[in-house]
Amino acid sequence: MIPTQWATERLYIAGAVPKDLSDLQDILEKCHYIAGWEGRLGESTAGVMERMLRDGDLPPGGRWENYFLQTVRSKTSDQPIAWLDLYFGYPTAETVWWGTLEVHPHWQRRGYGGEIEAGVVANLDRDRYRQIRVKVALKNWPAIRFWWRRGYDRIVGYHGDRVFDENCYAFLVLEKCLSG
Repeated sequence: MIPTQWATERLYIAGAVPKDLSDLQDILEKCHYIAGWEGRLGESTAGVMERMLRDGDLPPGGRWENYFLQTVRSKTSDQPIAWLDLYFGYPTAETVWWGTLEVHPHWQRRGYGGEIEAGVVANLDRDRYRQIRVKVALKNWPAIRFWWRRGYDRIVGYHGDRVFDENCYAFLVLEKCLSG
């Protein structure tokens, strides 16, 4: 797992708590443009972060204790600028599933996403976890470029529509190897 609280050069990262909900919900809503790339544009974001904090975003058969929802704050302003969630042990015991990384648009393109990703990787027990996986919408070119540059360069899955169309959606599962 990773610590419930940790830091990078410019950021504090800690387990999300109820007082973070409005800030996390705001980040989710400001990043809602991504929903159009994932086929979720008409879906409401109301209460999403509250449900994630209360119930988690668990895979089939998942256990709450393997789920981490974390708030990312700027060290200079103490303002929440991002959130992430991870699940440890899915789809295999040696895999970390990176569910989401959302950086508020005001804070994007400043290297924070890479700093967060590097911090997560640095905090992982490499004897226990061999790889990290992330699911990315094919229409989300910025995310594909981000994860690819960070070393998630192995395609291990594909989900979604089999044809390209304005109203069709598909996702790649990218993997980063943590060993050797």
